[in-house]
Amino acid sequence: MDYNLIIGILSLIVAIGGYNLAKKIAKKDYEEKPEEDKLHLTAQFKATQNLSKQVYNELKSHVETYNAFDQFMFPGITYRAYLSELEKSHSADNGCLSDKTLEKSLSLWPLPLMTIQSMSKSLEDQFRALTEIQNSIRLQKETIRLNDSTSN
Repeated sequence: MDYNLIIGILSLIVAIGGYNLAKKIAKKDYEEKPEEDKLHLTAQFKATQNLSKQVYNELKSHVETYNAFDQFMFPGITYRAYLSELEKSHSADNGCLSDKTLEKSLSLWPLPLMTIQSMSKSLEDQFRALTEIQNSIRLQKETIRLNDSTSN
């Protein structure tokens, strides 16, 4: 009996078995991953939405206190214009951070991986920018508070 032939056949059987096992594991991961992606994207969306609302409220309060609506927040952008854009982003009709937008996105699920990655990156960028603005507002408030306390 040719042992090389037997070893070859056994190797082929093991390879086929390994391939089938890997295929089942990959399929299971693929089937479960969209649900994980959906939960992650939803949590990321809600966190960005909540931070945006916090920034809106903090900024509006700060601007109202100092009547600074028409002062520039950024070159060419007044506080009034920025607040208006934040408000639009929460608008139920077509706001990019509205619950309706999230519901619409989730109704199209499962989304292609590239779309999920793009949406996730966009939310990360928005969250980062909102965090920077929130920190800036808080720093301005603290600076004003310190200046007021030293001048008294």
